[in-house]
Amino acid sequence: MSSLLQDDYIPYPRIEDVLEKGGPYPQVILPQFGGYWIEDAEAPAGTPSSSESSFCEEEDGDEGMSPGGAHSYRLECNSTARAYRKHFLGKEHLNYYCTGSSIGNLIMSLKHEEAQGQEFLRIMLRSRTKTVHDRISLAGISQLPSVPQIAKLLCDDATGLRFSPVLYPRVSLHSAPILFPYPHPPFLINQSVSTF
Repeated sequence: MSSLLQDDYIPYPRIEDVLEKGGPYPQVILPQFGGYWIEDAEAPAGTPSSSESSFCEEEDGDEGMSPGGAHSYRLECNSTARAYRKHFLGKEHLNYYCTGSSIGNLIMSLKHEEAQGQEFLRIMLRSRTKTVHDRISLAGISQLPSVPQIAKLLCDDATGLRFSPVLYPRVSLHSAPILFPYPHPPFLINQSVSTF
């Protein structure tokens, strides 16, 4: 009798039923009662479909354990947004923008870091077509390079650039989504930036 009850309860439509309805076919078949359907927890993860995405790994040592405790899943995500959130969002940094360059509009985020007694400059340079994220050591550099020189270090196509600082004293983490309706606003700045 228990097998009969299990057969009667189907949380998602059968693939045959979906195909019988005809096209256009949905790309994702959702369960009838809401939620998500995961095909196979044991299946190996595939490769990213584009250069803009990568598979996110857990960073806090809980790798291999999901909230359910039995399986871990590798989720596809945008590595650029993840890097911005990890290194710049809500932290003291400087933002610059450049319009009219040969490669389009540019946004550069800069942050000074110290690790193990060494100084570093974390840089994220964004354009419409690509994003470059790097951390350079400041050891042995007597004079910091200018913002256009830093852009040239990361992107050989960046020549003859004039960057301007992004200054808006009332931008906060709460008002930024209103001013810049992007999932991960590249223009976010801290209040301390306005003290140039």
